[in-house]
Amino acid sequence: MAKFITYDAETAAAHLGEGDPRLSFYLLHNIANRRTSKGSDERWQNRQSALLELTVLDTGPGLARRWLSRHGDPGDKIEQLSIADEVALVKKCFELHATTKTTAGSGGGLSYVLQTLQRLNAYLRLRTGRVCLVQDFSAPKAEALFAPTHWLKEQPVLPMTAGACYSIVVPLSKVLL
Repeated sequence: MAKFITYDAETAAAHLGEGDPRLSFYLLHNIANRRTSKGSDERWQNRQSALLELTVLDTGPGLARRWLSRHGDPGDKIEQLSIADEVALVKKCFELHATTKTTAGSGGGLSYVLQTLQRLNAYLRLRTGRVCLVQDFSAPKAEALFAPTHWLKEQPVLPMTAGACYSIVVPLSKVLL
């Protein structure tokens, strides 16, 4: 699913809400970096910030559950893991050459996604298993690292859900790739 969003620099703060403070910061930072431009008459003028939100749903068992079924001990259950261990398994899925498949050439996809998210200055929210993780990729880094934080810091454990939902926000005013 895709959604096109625009925010005017003058009124954006009133419309962002407080549901996800890190996303609000990301959006305000994006707007601030693109707030003014010189018009043809050499006066500074406000600009809109355009964003694309992509949502990808994966109806499989979920990242940590799939990893555990392939690399864990028989009988291991995700519900028995600590949240820190579940997050570690999710992060493992994003490492280069980490895979649950037996076919040659597998294990690069999510690692390459991280590199692309960084090049696009994107924002990611991932809901899988009992966690919802977020990461702002707009800060300059030497390499794309997956170092997410919990979406709700005061409630890191959420109800179990199957599959995974990736919500990605990309600023469209940046020169893409």
